Amino acid sequence: MDVDTLKGIFPYLFPNLFNLDYVGPMPEISYYNSNVTTKLYDSLYQEKWSLRDETLKYLDKDLSALLEILNEFQDDLFINHNLELTSSLTISNLALTNS
Repeated sequence: MDVDTLKGIFPYLFPNLFNLDYVGPMPEISYYNSNVTTKLYDSLYQEKWSLRDETLKYLDKDLSALLEILNEFQDDLFINHNLELTSSLTISNLALTNS
């Protein structure tokens, strides 16, 4: 879906039970997905980086993007299939709905 909100990058391999309050240099590039280039990493690098703050920012963007996707999906369902997304409890049940 074409949404305005992008999640950005996040070091998925970095967080663990012992470093949730980490503040310091941004984690090494090896903690990020392979699609994070050195150029992108270098352009975003920070000496004072907070895992807690970055996690909250990432989750906020993730939920905002999901909301945009659901709104777009809801519009598509109604315009192209005359269906209301909220008329069924599950996507499976919605798929079985006859319009």
